[in-house]
Amino acid sequence: MEFVGTKKGMAAALALAAHKPPELMAYTSARLYEAIGTLLRPAAEAGEIRRDIGAEDLLRTVIGLCYLHEGPGWQAQVMRLVDVFLDGMRVQPGHPPAPPRG
Repeated sequence: MEFVGTKKGMAAALALAAHKPPELMAYTSARLYEAIGTLLRPAAEAGEIRRDIGAEDLLRTVIGLCYLHEGPGWQAQVMRLVDVFLDGMRVQPGHPPAPPRG
């Protein structure tokens, strides 16, 4: 989160640049989803995280949290939300497993 706070100007510039050529956005998104899926899949198969959490869910959450970096105390608030999200990804005892995301 410190990195996001110190690089917020760069993040805004990259976001603008990434939305210009649609081919670049499609290529980048596909690569990110593939990499994140590679990390999520073993955890889901081991029953550690919910099987219905996909790469796009994770990426949207992280990107959304990165925009919450204004005002005093933003880091503590964002880290608390990261904890909430991670807790929500975990398989909860007593709950039926969700079907895999397609």
